Amino acid sequence: MRLLKYFSIIIIFFGVALYIRQAQTSYLMYEGKIFGTTYHIKVRSKKKDNNLHEQIKKELSLINSQMSVFNKDSEISKINRAAAHHPVILSENMGKLLRTAQTIYTQSEGYFDPTVGPLINSWGFGPDKNYETPSSQQIEQILQYVGYDKLKFDKQFKTLTKTDQRISLNLSAIAKGFGVDKIADLLKTKGYNDYIVEIGGEIRASGYRDDTGTPWTLGIREPKENGINALAVDITNYAVATSGNYQNYHTDKDGKRYSHTISPHTGYPVKDSLASVSVFATSCMEADAYATAMMSMGFKKALEFANYYNINAIFFTYEGDSNYRQFYSKQAKELLGV
Repeated sequence: MRLLKYFSIIIIFFGVALYIRQAQTSYLMYEGKIFGTTYHIKVRSKKKDNNLHEQIKKELSLINSQMSVFNKDSEISKINRAAAHHPVILSENMGKLLRTAQTIYTQSEGYFDPTVGPLINSWGFGPDKNYETPSSQQIEQILQYVGYDKLKFDKQFKTLTKTDQRISLNLSAIAKGFGVDKIADLLKTKGYNDYIVEIGGEIRASGYRDDTGTPWTLGIREPKENGINALAVDITNYAVATSGNYQNYHTDKDGKRYSHTISPHTGYPVKDSLASVSVFATSCMEADAYATAMMSMGFKKALEFANYYNINAIFFTYEGDSNYRQFYSKQAKELLGV
């Protein structure tokens, strides 16, 4: 993998660089909507598969029925309604995801925490869409039942038990990455080795985009609304996830802007020079969660964290009102050759 020069690119599937040698190469291409966003899948293959897209949609629909807080009948919604001290049986997908979440919760010292659901909701970013700014008393009360360590699992992660009925999960910081991995696994089992899968900006690439061994090319956007300047990266057999504070936010009646990244430690939206983090990993689920954890930490702690755990991470920090600076973890510098 190598880092290329700055150029203008927004969506990886429509960038000029991605279509080099397209005329000589055959692809299967699929797109649609899921998880409140869009997905794009590109598979290098000379054969047609009339059932592949239906299988992809079925897999994504299953994950959505398990992990969407916006679906009142989903598995996670049932977990959130479950009584305290009452074991809940977990699906294989949910158990796998929550096991990974526990690992990253522990590594990040709680900066990645799926139990921030009540805080996310109180700040107007959950299914209830309550845009009233919570009081300090409300936040203090909610923090009493926030903490992944308040969930108990059996050794195989087949059951979950809440120690407080008010504990509520939100998997928005890891579920898209999990979905990307599941589709990548599906393609692999179907015998496809050269593909790129993207769901809501989270990406996993495998193999090459042509017979000459050309890697897939993707773009990392500058962290600002309608930004077009980005890093172009050649990638194969890696996943990439980005978390940032520049798109998902809301403004209160006084015009004050609040980011969707809520600190599980303080209960407030994170205020820091860190604008976005892009993480490269073999698993998109892990990349997704690590990116969120580091956004919660703030730049200084996030860079230390990435270096300690050998995480490939690119950081954009605010420099004044409209300027940004790039930083790389030690591992990312080696990976990207910068």
